[in-house]
Amino acid sequence: MKLGFIGAGNMAGAIIGGVTGSGLLSPEDIGVFDISLEKLENYKNRGFPVFENIGELVKNCGTVIIAVKPQNIAEVLPEIKTGITPDKLIISIAAGITAKTIKEGAGCDCKVILAMPNTPLLLGAGATALSAVQPATQEDFEFAKEIFSTAGFAAQIPPDKMNEVIPVNGSSPAFFYYFAKILAEKAERSGIPFETAYRLVSETMAGSAKMLRESGKTPDELISMVCSPGGTTLAGMKALQDNGFETAVQAAFDACVKRAYELAALQDTKPEAPAPAPDIKAEIPGAPWYESATFYQIFPFGFCGAPERNDDSLQNRIQKVSDWIPHIKSIGADAVYFCPVFESGSHGYDTHDYTKIDSRLGTNGDFADVSQKLRKSGIRVVLDGVFNHVGRGFWTFKDVLQNRQNSRYHDWFHIHFTGNSAYNDGFWYEGWEGHYELVKLNLKNPKVKEYLFSCVRGWIEEFGIDGLRLDVAYMLDGGFMRELRALVKGLKPDFFLLGEAIHGDYNRIVNDAMLDSCTNYECYKGMYSSFNDRNLFEIAHSLNRQFGPEGWTLYKGKHLFNFADNHDVSRIASQLKDEKHTAPLYGLMFGIPGIPCVYYGSEWGEKADKRPGSDAPLRPCFDKPRRSALTGMIAGYSRIRRNNAALLCGNYRQAYLTNLQFVFLREYENSCVLVAVNADSSPHLAPLPLPAGKITDLLSGEEKDFSGTLAMPPDSTRFYKL
Repeated sequence: MKLGFIGAGNMAGAIIGGVTGSGLLSPEDIGVFDISLEKLENYKNRGFPVFENIGELVKNCGTVIIAVKPQNIAEVLPEIKTGITPDKLIISIAAGITAKTIKEGAGCDCKVILAMPNTPLLLGAGATALSAVQPATQEDFEFAKEIFSTAGFAAQIPPDKMNEVIPVNGSSPAFFYYFAKILAEKAERSGIPFETAYRLVSETMAGSAKMLRESGKTPDELISMVCSPGGTTLAGMKALQDNGFETAVQAAFDACVKRAYELAALQDTKPEAPAPAPDIKAEIPGAPWYESATFYQIFPFGFCGAPERNDDSLQNRIQKVSDWIPHIKSIGADAVYFCPVFESGSHGYDTHDYTKIDSRLGTNGDFADVSQKLRKSGIRVVLDGVFNHVGRGFWTFKDVLQNRQNSRYHDWFHIHFTGNSAYNDGFWYEGWEGHYELVKLNLKNPKVKEYLFSCVRGWIEEFGIDGLRLDVAYMLDGGFMRELRALVKGLKPDFFLLGEAIHGDYNRIVNDAMLDSCTNYECYKGMYSSFNDRNLFEIAHSLNRQFGPEGWTLYKGKHLFNFADNHDVSRIASQLKDEKHTAPLYGLMFGIPGIPCVYYGSEWGEKADKRPGSDAPLRPCFDKPRRSALTGMIAGYSRIRRNNAALLCGNYRQAYLTNLQFVFLREYENSCVLVAVNADSSPHLAPLPLPAGKITDLLSGEEKDFSGTLAMPPDSTRFYKL
């Protein structure tokens, strides 16, 4: 086939009508994809080949026109990637989306032509701006011009001016309609029937447009032809000028261009132009900050490119975090969780000194500066509290190694001097789960607790931290956690205590006497394996037992810590069998009850597998932040969650479930958001037991009619406000 359309809305329909009506192409030459099964059936009945999969359409068509809204481009590009080759020509009519975004999203240096049509195209009287981007050829441009000329006029524009042309032809019809509406309504208030005034205005605008196009005169010359000295038109023109008409038009122009660049930034890979941060955060009276936060996790030693072993050399590497603040904010994160930062022998979980920032990262002053910059930017700071064990280089254990039974610190650990250790120390001690390089602390010892609590107090005072993530919290002494809570809540009532819990009953450590939250490993596993096994019943079962409406459910009202991956597990882009499921999985994560966290690098789809021997591949150093279509989707999901109280603290209720589709509701007071997950590569129609009415797609802002059946795009998670 010569031509394919991704999206079969009004604009695509107008182009198809022009192409077939002019005889340029016949229906059998044109393939069509749309998420609406009804639209596909309509085109099929008219003789057009239809596709339920974007990748297949791209494979079968020489030229493909992307005719979707700019907000939805991130969902389309990964699909295009499955069928694209360098010889294909992509024509995009998505406003503000750059050729770079299209090429990177499609994973190919394909031929791209950007097009900016307008709605008069629907009547065959459109004006389309076209821009060919290398390696597109003049022949490609001429073909694109021929397509759009069948429904109006087409002109060539430089690639770097496609945003600036939007108010000239893309948005300007609305400006003209607005001017016509104001004139007609004023005439009606003056006693002229509205229909008569409306017709006079529209005919005058049509005639004026013809004069502009065909008279050969400049706008100023045409204006002077209407204005007589001392006449009515001149008086009206003066009133327009005196009341800021020119300023208003220029402001409209600038606003259009600005929004075009913002839409491009949501998808663009340039960190210098990040997506806008959320700006309409929902307020939940009495709720602590962390319940509405989006976390960004950093493993500092890997992130900063520090040596794996501590060589005692001092270098301020931690300042790198400051350079990433715009990127962190751009994806909607407002809290950073730092894995260990204190002096250690290697990976940070083998602490040598709780009072000193590791020399590989810098000094205490360096970290205090970074923490201050983060908090000034509206980003909270949470540190890793590694209290279960220390490294063999910890100062009190070194004293035990030297003085043995005579050491006054021997009861800081679980030691038996009648045995021997794996290091042939002449005494046995308890390590963490068989790892004897990690020496278990005796958290029942008052002196140990006094020391650790003094360190925590110092972190709050010196670095202004807002919370702690307790490493292996499932192993910590309950009394220690209760005393720690009393300490930090006394110093900062909204201090966040998060625990690492891999299994078991989370209520044991997450309660009013201990921790505020813990890692939800059950849903972590449930999310990726549900997509991999094509069985969404697994994650639905976990959510129903954790948060369902029944009285017996386990964690209703609690805000567990959700993640797609972290520093201990394979990257989600590697874990998933189908890369197209990455964005919908993140959408699911932002939709379920709890606090979402994104691990650095995974927001652009970084890959890495967990392997025996070293976790270093999971904890790499990147020179600078990157962006991809996934980054824009995560930013959108974060914005939606922050702006909707139902997603922050609402109840959970399942509404629809099959192996590949899952729909649930989040409800809070009078607010309700529907979360719809489709793990299938085909669109799906889901019958829902909900009242008919209007629903709003929170990702695109589009309002839709709902009459009992929800159209679910392939490989997607969508949020709808009811």
